[in-house]
Amino acid sequence: MLRKIITLLCLTLCIMTYAQERVNFQTDGPGVISLRVTAYGKKAKDATANAEMAAVKSILFRGVPGSNQVETPLAGTDEDAIMTQHKDYFNELFGNGRYRSFILSNVLVTGFAKDATKKKCLTADIKVNLNALRSDLETHQVIRKFGF
Repeated sequence: MLRKIITLLCLTLCIMTYAQERVNFQTDGPGVISLRVTAYGKKAKDATANAEMAAVKSILFRGVPGSNQVETPLAGTDEDAIMTQHKDYFNELFGNGRYRSFILSNVLVTGFAKDATKKKCLTADIKVNLNALRSDLETHQVIRKFGF
C-alpha cells in the first residue's frame, strides 16, 4: 500500500513539472531582449502563445540572468501577490492577449514536434520590446517610474 502511494506521488510530481517552459537569454540591445523559449501545447498555436507568455512572464516575475537590462524582475518576484493586486491589468495583458503587442518577433528554431518525454513542444527565439513593456507597467501603475 505504501509503495502505491509513493508511486502515485512521484507520478503526480512528474506530470505537474513536465510542461515547464524553458526561457534562456540570447542577446539584448537598447530596449530589446531576445530569448530562446521552449514551450509546450496540444497544438502549434497553443505552444507559440505559451512561448510568448513565458517570455513576458520571465521578464516580469523572474528576471533574465545574463541580461544587462532585466537581470532582476521588472514587476517583482511575488507573482501571485502582484497579479492579485493588479488583477485588471494582468487579465487584460494575458487573458486578452495584449502581451503580443510587446513581441517584436517570434522565429521558430525547432518545429512543433514531440520531445524526449513524448510531449509536443517547440522552440522559438522571441524578441521583446522592453521599453514599451516598462512604459506600459508605469502607465498602469504596476511599477513606479525610475527615479521617482
